[in-house]
Amino acid sequence: MSAHPIFSAVECRGLQIPSKLVFAPINTGYASLGRPTQKLVQFHAERSGLGIGISTVGNVAVDNDAVTNPQTLVLSKEGDERRFSVVSRAIKKRGSLAGIQLAFAPAALDPPRNWKAKDVQAEVRRLNMIVGQLSPLQMNTYLETFLKGVQLANRADFDLIQIHAAHGYLLSLFLNPTTNLRTDEFAASNHWLLDFLGKLRVATRGLLSFRINLFSGLRPREEEFQLALGLANRLASAGVDVIDLSAGLYTLDRTLIYPGTLRDERLPYYEAARLMAEDLACLVAFAGNVRDVRILPLDMPPNLLVNVGRALIADPDFARKSHDGRYTEINFCTRRNRCHYFTRSRTGLECGVNPRLGGKRDE
Repeated sequence: MSAHPIFSAVECRGLQIPSKLVFAPINTGYASLGRPTQKLVQFHAERSGLGIGISTVGNVAVDNDAVTNPQTLVLSKEGDERRFSVVSRAIKKRGSLAGIQLAFAPAALDPPRNWKAKDVQAEVRRLNMIVGQLSPLQMNTYLETFLKGVQLANRADFDLIQIHAAHGYLLSLFLNPTTNLRTDEFAASNHWLLDFLGKLRVATRGLLSFRINLFSGLRPREEEFQLALGLANRLASAGVDVIDLSAGLYTLDRTLIYPGTLRDERLPYYEAARLMAEDLACLVAFAGNVRDVRILPLDMPPNLLVNVGRALIADPDFARKSHDGRYTEINFCTRRNRCHYFTRSRTGLECGVNPRLGGKRDE
């Protein structure tokens, strides 16, 4: 039996999270007309159970005009929650908590398929324009769609609701002082966020999570960390239960979102996440290059969760096998990058080493 503390339980707001290893929110593309497919239900059922504290359905748009691609899930109107409840039940039946990530991507974002922007400054100016052109009325309307999404997610019986405010999505752009140059009520540091958080906290029945960027790659690393820490403190003081840390903007540099190579076992965001977890009373989660639990420090802060994505795509039993110490049986991710379906012009997530997801098939 594995003795790693990552598999210990933690309690939050009366809910017991059975493990600190959680399945990261991922846009699988397993949607049909915005609705979850049976393939998505099976995908999350397989990535729930022993060793997995929370399995989170990723990148669910709160409006039909807020999708990143035609294969994006949408939770926006009465009746949508019935199909999503099938996913939450499948997860909870296996013993994990069910999570859902709500997101809004402005139509003007129109992400390209290349991994890095050819002209960073030109892209920053474009993002400045996207943020600056939205009227206060439009922004208030968009925030209301999140509240409607929370209500629907409650009805679908999700234990954790995460607001996506990273990777260049709408809230990420508004919370970043480099991409948000506004001086009105929706300036990056203005009171709109606390007003929004207050409404979210009241609306959320279970755990409330925010995914934010530790680093965007636009300012010196220490300066960005201090900005992220300040934002995290504002979120925690407003009742957010889980600060979920990531990095990178999708239209600028995706290698920050998906760091690491096959021979690189560094955890690029662990040290910053550790410092933040020690500073905050709420739970903190981090992601980035976790392909083997044995590289995780044994003295992690007790309120630190670990997001695992690619390792569980490659082997749905990654957590169970790691929990039991059966490391030689794990089908490890080999960083073939076939899971990045949008970048590869595919309609859904694939995997280069998982036969059930197209593994070992010629490119």
